[in-house]
Amino acid sequence: MKQSLHLSAVLLIIQRRLLTTLMLFTALLLLSEPAVAQINATDSEDIGLTQLRAENPGLTEGVGIKGQIVEGYNPGGTDRYVPNPADSFVSGVAVNIFASPSTAVLAEITSTHASFSARHFYGSGGAARDLGLGGISIDSYVATPSPVPNGNTPTVDWLNFNVFNGNRDPNLSEFDTSTVSSHSYIFSSDPSGQLPSLMQRLDHIINETDAAVVVGSSNGGSVPAAWAPAYNVIAVGLSRGIHGSGLTTTYGSGRVAIDIVAPAPSASTATPAVAGAVAILKDAADGSNASTSEVIRATLLAGATKGADDINGTWSRTTTQPLDQVFGAGELNILNSYNIQQSGEFDGGALTPVSLPGFSGWDYENSLEVNGQRLYEFEVTSGNQLEDFSVVLAWNLNVVDNGFSRFFFSPQAQLANLSLELLDSSGTVVDSSVSAIDNVEHVFQQTLAAGVYQLRVSNDNGFASDYGLAWRGDQVAVALLGDANLDGVVNFLDIPAFISALSSGTYLEEADCNEDGIVNFLDIPAFIAVL
Repeated sequence: MKQSLHLSAVLLIIQRRLLTTLMLFTALLLLSEPAVAQINATDSEDIGLTQLRAENPGLTEGVGIKGQIVEGYNPGGTDRYVPNPADSFVSGVAVNIFASPSTAVLAEITSTHASFSARHFYGSGGAARDLGLGGISIDSYVATPSPVPNGNTPTVDWLNFNVFNGNRDPNLSEFDTSTVSSHSYIFSSDPSGQLPSLMQRLDHIINETDAAVVVGSSNGGSVPAAWAPAYNVIAVGLSRGIHGSGLTTTYGSGRVAIDIVAPAPSASTATPAVAGAVAILKDAADGSNASTSEVIRATLLAGATKGADDINGTWSRTTTQPLDQVFGAGELNILNSYNIQQSGEFDGGALTPVSLPGFSGWDYENSLEVNGQRLYEFEVTSGNQLEDFSVVLAWNLNVVDNGFSRFFFSPQAQLANLSLELLDSSGTVVDSSVSAIDNVEHVFQQTLAAGVYQLRVSNDNGFASDYGLAWRGDQVAVALLGDANLDGVVNFLDIPAFISALSSGTYLEEADCNEDGIVNFLDIPAFIAVL
């Protein structure tokens, strides 16, 4: 009896110290926003939202999705944490406030910051819904224990109610496959050293429930202490690149912290915009394997764009660093990701590759054994090339609870070492992504010539793991140099058309035989050579 009482007392002391510490270093990403902070027309076009809605007029966005909007609390300022229910951009959506405030207190804890986050997540012009489209259910949380005006304190905060849960097992009942949780705040430091264990708890929640937890970075500097370094979250930055970025230094150091970026005034609003895109994917997945956390992450990242118009043309990766340190997989493009999802699931072959009918799709594998592999084959047909071929492999850190009861959480983390390779018809590796520390791999080829290729996913060592794989590319016709009369062959019949192109000054790619972007006399030797 004395021993059990002593243990309870110790746990209570730990809990109280943790709560006190967490109250000290919670920080909002941004405490003020521009006057117009909903997704604007330019941003909607950039992320593919305008075209998605134009091509799918009957698309429902977020129906049946369980949304969570979690906000930090600024005790020294005017911002609190609850989206303003009177904001015309979010009217018509019922919000369940997890704080049990009185009517008088509610008016004093309404947050401009939270309202702007809500606009990007589920408001009019936002990524998850248009005004008048209902169906999405929103829970509003304060991130950590925080006092509110009139001496009131929220009875429920997100971190302690769901993640810490009194040092018991994380509260899985508040999450399921349909959950999309948006977090527009950061932990700027970790003086007590508690954040790695809390991130491990969050990774456990995501892996067990397939919830999507979308978290923001800071508006500059280095990677925040949490939640971005967690393995299983979707970490968001800004398309302009002015956010906390780089490699993780704790909880698995050396990993790229940012998964994806989005155009927005701040990281606070980029985060819910990505959460809104995830809500669209979750809704369209309709409970299929496409809604698993691994496939959602792979689909979202494989659809990201990397052009100069999106992220200043500075995106790069290596075989051992799957994502760009600043831009992750690139800029959010919900049209690409939606089309990947709608192309369907294609199971890989263990020994014989499955033949892919197109250049877009995904797969969910519920268990890839150690030293196992899955193969996928596709062909770029003659006269064509594949452009912007993007493949993402994603899997979760598996956090197993070895506790003897739900009142005692005893985690053991297991991370499989999966790799991704692109091979040509001879079996030569064209490209690969073989990070030994990340739980994402990414292959990207700006162009692939005609030929037969294979994708190979392999489990190199460690633990069996499920995974999500997603891919997309555009097959386009390649100009046949010298075919000036455009009949599909190069012969003497092309000579008059070639001379005409030379004299007219009109650019014809097939006549630009030296490929310098101009049709002139310098193309004559190259034309004769191909002729």
